[in-house]
Amino acid sequence: MARDKKLSKNDIAQARLDPGSVFETPEDLLENPFLSRSDKIDLLKRWKYDAQEVSNATAEGMIGENNDLLHRVCLALGYLEEGSPGR
Repeated sequence: MARDKKLSKNDIAQARLDPGSVFETPEDLLENPFLSRSDKIDLLKRWKYDAQEVSNATAEGMIGENNDLLHRVCLALGYLEEGSPGR
């Protein structure tokens, strides 16, 4: 989904269940101007939970795509929770 695309009610409902099905990357979610800061935090927390579950299911010590995703979600969430201006 494009970063600047307005979200329908269905998109938002789907993102609450699976943010990765609506947004290509955590950065796309972070940059979406139609979501409030609070909504972004809630969706990123959901995405973090999902990414942690997948990461926990992989073999210990394996670094792969999902570990990168978890790291990127955590960075985006940290950015919002620190109250950085402009997003």
